[in-house]
Amino acid sequence: MKRTECLRFVVLFLLLFAAAFSFAGCSNPEQQKAEHVARGEAYLKDKKFQEASLEFRNATQIDDGMAAAHWGLARAYEGLLRGSEAVDELKRTIQLDQNNLEARTKLGNYYLLAAAQDNKNRVQLIDEAERLAKEVLERNGNDIEGNILMASVFSARGNRPEALARLNHAIEIDPKRIESYLSLARFYTATQDAAKAEETIKRAISINDRSALAHMEYARFLAQANRVNESEAELKRAVEVEPDNRDAHTLLAQFYLINKQMDKAEAAIRRLAELDRDKPEGRAVLADFYSTIGRYDDAINIYKEINAKAPDYTRGRYRLAEILLQRGDTQGASALVQEVLAKNDRDTQALLLGARIKLQGGETKSAIEDLKKVLNLEPNSLAGLYFMAEANLREGQIEQARVNANELERFYPDYLPAKLLQVQINLAARDAQTALRLANDLMNRLNQSAPGGQITPELLTELKAKTLTARGSAQASLGNMAEARRDMEAARNVAPNAPASYVNLATIALRENKAQEAQSFYERALSLNNTNFDALNGLVNL
Repeated sequence: MKRTECLRFVVLFLLLFAAAFSFAGCSNPEQQKAEHVARGEAYLKDKKFQEASLEFRNATQIDDGMAAAHWGLARAYEGLLRGSEAVDELKRTIQLDQNNLEARTKLGNYYLLAAAQDNKNRVQLIDEAERLAKEVLERNGNDIEGNILMASVFSARGNRPEALARLNHAIEIDPKRIESYLSLARFYTATQDAAKAEETIKRAISINDRSALAHMEYARFLAQANRVNESEAELKRAVEVEPDNRDAHTLLAQFYLINKQMDKAEAAIRRLAELDRDKPEGRAVLADFYSTIGRYDDAINIYKEINAKAPDYTRGRYRLAEILLQRGDTQGASALVQEVLAKNDRDTQALLLGARIKLQGGETKSAIEDLKKVLNLEPNSLAGLYFMAEANLREGQIEQARVNANELERFYPDYLPAKLLQVQINLAARDAQTALRLANDLMNRLNQSAPGGQITPELLTELKAKTLTARGSAQASLGNMAEARRDMEAARNVAPNAPASYVNLATIALRENKAQEAQSFYERALSLNNTNFDALNGLVNL
């Protein structure tokens, strides 16, 4: 072969190799986003919503026009009870995929939920839900969820006969579908017809006695009717018919927890943990239970063990940091947060925890900077909005805090931290009577609540302490000093390692002209945090 021909051959070979490499490089993003979505779907199947959200978000960062990624992200956010973010992702999904009818029915149901909380935009929101229902039914008149959504639209407008007709039609389409009967039962519950509701749930169970979903729904109905023993029996039946159903095990454990049957609760949690005995999630379930009932040392030891054996299980570090923060070990909690942020400085959970640590230490401005990063990454972050509102309130920005709180309640009507914000805002606005009324209602809710979703055991404890503190402050403003002291002492007992607990007790002592007692409380606060501004300022002014 001549030299020129050889050179031409080499150049041609290199060009072909480069082209092949280029095509391979172009296919990588396609492969990567598909792998992220596949992993996200697997996490959704196991109800690992946080992990799923990370996978789907990674896919959208590669291709923001990928409908499957936005659809997965919507369902992950739904599982995390992040309704506003789920709504945004559902909007994007239906924009990208005209054939996704399920996304349309989900979005329509969110609009109806918002309509129940937003009188100003109620009509518009119901109209949007109707538009989506019509889009679905135009594509498929026998779409069951489309018919149920239309029934809900009729019900929202007060047209009960049409709503009932639509629900019955949904059942006629598939008489063996349990979910349709449960929708009908909820309609009867909403219309104050408890007898019909119970009859409908029993009908669902008669169709499929081995449906954990039906037994769980009946258990909820019975619990609301204060038929506690029957409710327990239905929950046990749900676990019996579907022993691998995590929701059934969780609901049974929560039932025992709320009813203060701790031995039974622990047994139920251990059965739940056994479903994932070879995974860190299994041990984490048990650790979270111990944290809920105040066995913090046991919880800490389990999470330390998890973190040692599964270093990539980031949630283990989040949870251990939360527990340490509650125990007053801000240094240990901060070290764990920094460890996570060193690997990923955009980790919103770590940034949130860092902000909470700073808020507890009185570093409000620095906390706000962390929260800005969170909301820049996730504009509708539930926890981000809550803690930003709290930080604004501490900075005296009452109206901005009120805007944050109203936004939270609009999209998350059952989110307990948002209700605490309303108590605190009314206190700041010097409306002690309203603050007291709201605090009493919130304490009743908290006493009937169990950890779950975005409410971790530590956050639930923190909410109780802050609600007791707010109620105590309202009582003090109204001159009810005995009740104020009782609430502040209860808050201290719930959060004995929080400097604020002792600063608040010092304030009550000063109102009662007990300067020496106030001094001891301030000194106790400083023993927990020797730079606490409120305690230092209190001592200076004694």
